[in-house]
Amino acid sequence: MSLEKREQVSQASKTFNTILDVAQFGVKVGFGLAKAGTKLGLGISRAIIDGIGQGTGTESATQIVSMTLSAAEFCALQGIELGHFWTDFGLGAATTSVGAVNNVFGSTDTALALETFVALVQREMSHEGIANLSTTEVLSGIMAWISLQRLTVEPWRDIMHQSCTHVNIEGVHALLAAEPQEEPVIVSQSNQVVLMSIGSPTEIVRRTDNVTYQTMSDLKRYMRFSMGAYGKTVVQFLTKGTIPLPSFERFTRIYNTAPVQHTNVDHMVEYVDISPEDLFHSSYDVPQTDVYTPTFYIMLDHAQAQVVLCLRGTLSFADLMADLTCEHLSFEFDGQTHSAHSGMLKAAQAIGDPGYHSRVFEAVSAALDAFPEYGLTITGHSLGGGVAALLAVLWADKNGRTTTVAQGRPIRCFAYGCPQVMDLELSKKTAHFITSFLVGSDVVPRLGLGTVRDLVGIVGYMNTNAETRTSLISGSLPNAFELRSTIFRNEMSNEKLFPGGRMLWMDDVLYEVQDPHFVFGQMLLDSSFMSDHLPVQYSKAVSLEN
Repeated sequence: MSLEKREQVSQASKTFNTILDVAQFGVKVGFGLAKAGTKLGLGISRAIIDGIGQGTGTESATQIVSMTLSAAEFCALQGIELGHFWTDFGLGAATTSVGAVNNVFGSTDTALALETFVALVQREMSHEGIANLSTTEVLSGIMAWISLQRLTVEPWRDIMHQSCTHVNIEGVHALLAAEPQEEPVIVSQSNQVVLMSIGSPTEIVRRTDNVTYQTMSDLKRYMRFSMGAYGKTVVQFLTKGTIPLPSFERFTRIYNTAPVQHTNVDHMVEYVDISPEDLFHSSYDVPQTDVYTPTFYIMLDHAQAQVVLCLRGTLSFADLMADLTCEHLSFEFDGQTHSAHSGMLKAAQAIGDPGYHSRVFEAVSAALDAFPEYGLTITGHSLGGGVAALLAVLWADKNGRTTTVAQGRPIRCFAYGCPQVMDLELSKKTAHFITSFLVGSDVVPRLGLGTVRDLVGIVGYMNTNAETRTSLISGSLPNAFELRSTIFRNEMSNEKLFPGGRMLWMDDVLYEVQDPHFVFGQMLLDSSFMSDHLPVQYSKAVSLEN
């Protein structure tokens, strides 16, 4: 579809949305007048009846009438509210439908990202060796590769572990379970923040090889922020297996005309245990536009003397398009050119720029200015972790200090299930202020343009060697490990990106990854490659739960 036609679709969508906005305003005013008229009319009637009772000495009789009128008022108002709720619901559904059309066929960021992704798929599927294969042949090639992984799972896992440093965290589980509850004392020394626990200061700096207890404690704490960002419904479903009942507060607050805060904002405040006034700004404060903005929360974490920017993972169609726009894009850091995930880099650049409609830069700057001894922590899971890592790079210098928002503050990033977002050289450069925490066979840190191209090459190889493919699918190949090593050397050499910064990998025990090519350079298509990415799995892993 041409850009001109896309702009026409977007313009028509905006017109329909304006009409729906006017309709919603009219509905609100109409139902508001109906409520006000009902309350006024029945209120006057009640006052007259009460007055008659007091004047004639028949209060006991008129009180019954007055109570009947009050009950009638309550029922009438509930009926009006119910009608308002379903009318709002219908108009909201219409608005969502118009938005969906605009996101696919219009000129929004999401629509253009979708067009880019479709072109990318078409290009990759046209490569020699796979272009003429049938769907059955492609699936057979993938099944043979999965079977080869299954046959070599133990020796290959050993190779992955050997490319890491084992982190001894013996005793940390007990420390995390018994973390001090006291607020820390904050002492300023030469513009640096020193945290001292009132309860047990020696435990705070206790080392477990090259990972401190404080690092593990911070990872546990900010995973809770990243989990809470998904909202009440998702968190309750993941943690309890239930979906919360819809709130009927509007039916019980008939006389309250104050604006009601978004449910997810209330949930976030409660989930991470901060005061409502410490939630500085969020995406729910920002008017919706055609420009993509990840869902975010900016909070004050007084316990850690941090301003926290938390970015939500994938939960919408627009989020998914940011994930899938995975071309490698060049940008500058510390005077050198590096590569990054294009969709996530563009998202980070947008929300990190002054003047962007979400006002993230301005809100973070204001929070840091208000608390001159605080540092900046950026965190998130999945997409949120990827954007967080790149935003930390955009806002930091090579020493891990802010360069644009409140210059000179220490900045750190905790990214959970971080996608492949930056080249290996940049990951190494930023390891002192970015930490990526990864779990098991999680597919997301292993899924990128390079690994997809590898898979295309593997499918081509399997179909060129039909006999080997058949043996693998049947589950019997004596030299399976040698074959996998050969494929790794010859078919898996495409340029790849990696998770940001220092990589801590929980695979039954904790490892610090030294050579990510072996650990994150290929997708592990086993039984847990999807479930290991769930935020609830990360919450358990970072808390050292089995």
